[in-house]
Amino acid sequence: MRRIVLLTTILCIPGAVCAQDSTQLLSALETCRTVKEDGARLRCYDDAAAKLAGARTRNEVVVLDRAQVDKAKRSLFGFSKPSAAVFGAKDEPLREITSTITAVRAQRSGLVRLTLADGSVWESIDTPMFPPKADESIAVKAGLLGSYTATPQRSRALRVRRVN
Repeated sequence: MRRIVLLTTILCIPGAVCAQDSTQLLSALETCRTVKEDGARLRCYDDAAAKLAGARTRNEVVVLDRAQVDKAKRSLFGFSKPSAAVFGAKDEPLREITSTITAVRAQRSGLVRLTLADGSVWESIDTPMFPPKADESIAVKAGLLGSYTATPQRSRALRVRRVN
């Protein structure tokens, strides 16, 4: 099975000094490919691999496969994300999730709070005429300007926002 690897620096907090940027660690490995002499190339690879392994041990670099990236993107769907390309420069943003409603709670204001099977909680922005029911499948789609629309299987679509 082919494994997709993503390296990202996670402990680079503004104002803190990071040991090395993940792109520098990867470009050091790529540079080793251009070394002609066998012994020098081996020393280059050993040095670059040791730096990468050290960064991973210190939790400065994390290796994720595609399934882990997709799971993280799904758990972040509905929240505003930082502008940095956390999951890679060419990674497409998630535009829709489908799940099952596990709980529906009516709020005092007439709005409803939906808990989905993945643990995410969404709240309606306007009062629905016919609130969705528990155990109903639902699709939540990203709209324009940061809005979201939830479409339950047997109810009308409603505008929602992510609460947790």
